[in-house]
Amino acid sequence: MKTKQPMVPIGYIQFIASLLVILVHCGRLAENNGLHFLLKSLLCRLAVPFFLLLNGYFFQKSTCSWQQWCKRQLKLYLRWSIVYLPLGWFYLGQQNLADSLRVIGLATGFFTVGVWYHLWYFPALLFGMWLVRKTRFLGYRRQFLLAISLYVIGCLETYSSYLRGPLLVCYQSYRTLFFTTRNGLFYGFLFLLCGVCLREHQKHPFFTKHLGRKLAVSLCLLGIEGRLVYLNQGDDKNFMLFFVPTTLFFPCLADQAATPKADLASKTSS
Repeated sequence: MKTKQPMVPIGYIQFIASLLVILVHCGRLAENNGLHFLLKSLLCRLAVPFFLLLNGYFFQKSTCSWQQWCKRQLKLYLRWSIVYLPLGWFYLGQQNLADSLRVIGLATGFFTVGVWYHLWYFPALLFGMWLVRKTRFLGYRRQFLLAISLYVIGCLETYSSYLRGPLLVCYQSYRTLFFTTRNGLFYGFLFLLCGVCLREHQKHPFFTKHLGRKLAVSLCLLGIEGRLVYLNQGDDKNFMLFFVPTTLFFPCLADQAATPKADLASKTSS
């Protein structure tokens, strides 16, 4: 009889992350304001960056072409867009928009934030991965410099209550047109790039040594950042600077914990 392969830690993490995504869209998670913020705005919001990183990782690992991958994602996106199209149409109708403007709004939403609020992930995934591919000529150092710079700009959404002067005006003008910075340009690009880089350099000491310490430091810094945001909350809490190292080191540590010591020694030495 064939024995079943045990579920790898990454599978457990995916399952837990799926539950966290559901919790983000639920109501209040705790009576205490601080605990509610900790659970919903820090812990639960780690799930989407993790899924983006995994998409980049498995895309780089797979043998399918960019066209095949893109076609598969587009098919899935189209199916769910059709399912949620009536809700989007009804919502725009509640805004007292004419039918022609509702059509334009849904068409624009399809390419930017989705026809319904949670479908934003697909255009962010597709555009973010397109950016990763199109900027490969820069090399990883310049790619990461570009992606981190864009992510910092995206963080204005989280830190909007700290903005003043021309920067605040620019941010408000952007938000009036595009609603959020949570998209493929400012959000998905960096996490997808992290996944692609992790796959290509998985045996590099940066991804194999002192992972426990790196994750602990990342979590501590995330906690400090969360405290700053909690004291003066912006328009949303999708962006945190220390989501990036936390999301990156956690799956590395999980993979290392599941790897037999003999395999781990050969991994590290190579």
